[in-house]
Amino acid sequence: MLGSLNKIWPWKKALSTRINSHGEEVPVQFGNMLPSEYSTYYNTDSAWVYALIFATIGFAVVYLLEFFGNKLQKEDE
Repeated sequence: MLGSLNKIWPWKKALSTRINSHGEEVPVQFGNMLPSEYSTYYNTDSAWVYALIFATIGFAVVYLLEFFGNKLQKEDE
């Protein structure tokens, strides 16, 4: 799971761009940033608190599913 963090990391900046067939500039290559750098670079809130809350909720859901799954499996034995 840690290996995929680079791909799903929400705080990124465009390192290189290209012009698409519609004449719009689109990013090609991204680089990761820390949330504090993101808020300074884009002059906006990085929403890291929400990311932390949802990561905690996700961890808790997986943990509870494993806990109850193991509990049900032990009852069947």
